[in-house]
Amino acid sequence: MKIKEPVSAFSVYSERFKQKKNTKPVLDNGIKKIGKQKKHNNDLKKRQMREICYIMEKLAEQSNTANNDIVKNITAAMSKTEVKNTSAFQVSLLDGNTTETNSTGPVPITETDNQPSKGLSDSTVKETKKVIKPSKASKIKGNKHLGGCQGPVGFVANIDQSLPGVENNQVIGPFLNKYVFKGKSVKICKKSKQYSKKKEDRDLISKKIPSDKGKTNSKQKILKQKKLNSIATSNKISSSKIDVGKNNLPSILKKNKKLITKAPKVNKVDFKNKKDNSEESNWMNQENSILAGKCLFEWLIVPISHENFMSDYWEKRPLLIHRENNRNYFSKLLSTPAIDKMLRENVVYFTKHLDVTSYEDGVRNTHNDSGRAQPNVVWDFYSNGCSIRLLNPQVFLPKIHALNATLQEYFGCFVGANVYLTPPNSQGFAPHFDDIEAFILQIEGKKHWKVYSPRNGYETLPRFSSPNFSQEEIGEPMLEVTLEPGDMLYFPRGYIHQASTVEGEHSLHITLSAYQKTAWVDLFEKALPLALRKAAAEDVEFRRGLPRDYLNVEHRGSNQERLAITYTAKRLMARLGHYMELSLRAGVDQMGAQFMHDALPPVLTPEEKQKSSLGDGLKMVANGKIRNRVELEMDTEVKLVKANVCRLAEVEGEVRVYYCLDNPLEYHADVPQFLVLPAECIPVVTQLARSYPAYVQVKRLPHDDKDILITLISDLWDAGLLVAKGLKTTSEYV
Repeated sequence: MKIKEPVSAFSVYSERFKQKKNTKPVLDNGIKKIGKQKKHNNDLKKRQMREICYIMEKLAEQSNTANNDIVKNITAAMSKTEVKNTSAFQVSLLDGNTTETNSTGPVPITETDNQPSKGLSDSTVKETKKVIKPSKASKIKGNKHLGGCQGPVGFVANIDQSLPGVENNQVIGPFLNKYVFKGKSVKICKKSKQYSKKKEDRDLISKKIPSDKGKTNSKQKILKQKKLNSIATSNKISSSKIDVGKNNLPSILKKNKKLITKAPKVNKVDFKNKKDNSEESNWMNQENSILAGKCLFEWLIVPISHENFMSDYWEKRPLLIHRENNRNYFSKLLSTPAIDKMLRENVVYFTKHLDVTSYEDGVRNTHNDSGRAQPNVVWDFYSNGCSIRLLNPQVFLPKIHALNATLQEYFGCFVGANVYLTPPNSQGFAPHFDDIEAFILQIEGKKHWKVYSPRNGYETLPRFSSPNFSQEEIGEPMLEVTLEPGDMLYFPRGYIHQASTVEGEHSLHITLSAYQKTAWVDLFEKALPLALRKAAAEDVEFRRGLPRDYLNVEHRGSNQERLAITYTAKRLMARLGHYMELSLRAGVDQMGAQFMHDALPPVLTPEEKQKSSLGDGLKMVANGKIRNRVELEMDTEVKLVKANVCRLAEVEGEVRVYYCLDNPLEYHADVPQFLVLPAECIPVVTQLARSYPAYVQVKRLPHDDKDILITLISDLWDAGLLVAKGLKTTSEYV
């Protein structure tokens, strides 16, 4: 039944009052003209109140009639609907946590929402389930089901597309992708393997609520049904028309008030795929270096998808992946014989390249000698229970260099690595937390790990590493696990950790590190000084003097004086936001220039080498002859050799192109490398960066002067920053 739009009570009263013949005074639009007799006025007020009460009763009666009709229809429909397949969802309560079990381990399901939702009564909010949303990227990645997500992610939708309403995202009440079950708001949930696909088992039918123009603008309410035969008529619902028919209500879950709990903090994944592909060489064939880094990163975290990892684990909680059926997953990266060969064939120094450590009675000790780390000396330390840590292993191990250089293209920051070799029954380091995102790749042997949550908010995502902790300072671990070859453990910065080998087993693992000093605060540290300088130059308010005797306001000044200083400071900070917006790009450029100094030199593919100056160009042949001169022309096609090989920045009044191609393999072993450009050449380099990974013809680059453009492209190609197609070479001797 439709409810007519209520009109003003005074307007209705005015119409009714005009119908009475013997009433004085006259009303204009429901407003009484003031009379002279006090008694007459009092009588008129009483009549007004009686009329208003009569009108409100009529409106309430109409509303209750509508409620009763709709409730009867819903009750009739509910009585014909059978709730089936309550086993469609495998829900288990483990340690007070609600998880959905799948082939990849426990997955977080729901969490309690303590904030009332719009459109729900207070009693309804207490039992409403808030479902963890899947990442947008996971929906795009080939999953055809609404809200579907691949891999171990939250409690997500995975409903058959044959169900009406699912494909078109029809609206139920004021919420999108929700269904009404027993008056409660229920999101579409992921079906388990036991979910029956028979048509009679799929009672989940969506209902579309069309908008009724001209009806009340009051917010829509969700009808909460406590008992089918006793529903209070005072419950408010939307004034929109609801289409109710057969089987129009879902059969998803039975009400369970104790079902909702917090998501687990650690996800353990047992990867038992028989067709596991451990070949990592595929990422080297990518034409886009960022996609190559993403491909390699996904290889590290299989079976978790990149989208799921970034949405559910990155900077949030640890992730543990077991690979029982592929203990050789990381074996191609490193081995203990490779370390012995490295020590014998290279000049490896203590402290600079290698540390010898031990941890006994709660104290960590370093036993580094001076000079070269001879193999005999290193293995003598090892046989006496000391751990060996390799610093900058990429200097001597090309596979580690290729691993880190490829990952840094994806992360957009320096990716480092340390190698840890620990003898049986030993521990080399005290409990501590780091200022990096850590990925532990177990290569050989076994190692027992204990991971602890950040102790407080100050230690969550810290900017600096911690000192060593005693066992009494760290409490109980949130995760305790023994890693075996092929396993991977991730934990964010700020998570305290310690590790030791087990009886009769040595351990060799690689720790990959990323995102050191790559937080918002690091960007603001560079952008804010630029914004302040610009504000001081352009806005006189920033140059006005401080109040007289401002140094003593805090001690001897009045409260009004203190508030005045605070107000002025806040006002200026608000004005600074305008200049911050202008300086943010310059701050990003400075972060990019810093990245170019930190980064490892990229590892080029054979094709990239052949098309760059490292593999093409002038060559020395027999008898001191030079041949193969290269000529770049306007039709030559060029592109950057890697996506993150260079970065533009304005420093000290000049435009510089910082690049990492010539960086040493040791971290910060040399000064930053850069080229100085004329200001009019900035659009050319910018266009090359935007066009990557596509080639672009030289003549299509934004510069009017042909000679200057050819000279610039030649300089960039000579520096190794560009690869080119269609180069013209001369075979004549020079």
